[in-house]
Amino acid sequence: MEYLDMYLVHWPVKLKPWVNYAMPNEDDFENLEFESTWAGMEKCLEMGLCRCIGVSNFSTKKIQWLLQFCSTPPLVNQVEMHPMWRQGKLRETCGDHKIHVSAYSPLGGPGNAWGSTAVVDHPIIQSIALKHKTTPPQVKLKFKLLFITYNNVPSYYSLSLINEKFYFI
Repeated sequence: MEYLDMYLVHWPVKLKPWVNYAMPNEDDFENLEFESTWAGMEKCLEMGLCRCIGVSNFSTKKIQWLLQFCSTPPLVNQVEMHPMWRQGKLRETCGDHKIHVSAYSPLGGPGNAWGSTAVVDHPIIQSIALKHKTTPPQVKLKFKLLFITYNNVPSYYSLSLINEKFYFI
């Protein structure tokens, strides 16, 4: 491989090496010298080792903090985003700084530490799908196309799921 298309920082935090549980405590974090991490990513960009750099899971506050010291702003911020969590303020902040917002897990997820965000299981999404004789994932993706401009990065595990999600177009 000659280069990466996109080089992302996955989280704006650093956990101690032994932390392997979903909900860490305040004492489980180490000091993250993010300025030097970002400077290294900018160097990779300058050297042609990647085509663009970005972040993932950065809040509005973290984006504003990053913009205070970076030479090259992130091209993208990949965050969880779906009808239950539209990320309005974050999308506005990123838009003001020409940072593309990429939606990770646009269909939500059934199991995380703070509960389910499974959009496709929500009663309103289910009723809309039933009314229009379609599937809940298709309702969600149509919502995205009609109301919000961002990139979806769904997780697909089978060809039948891929076909189902894109049948509505």
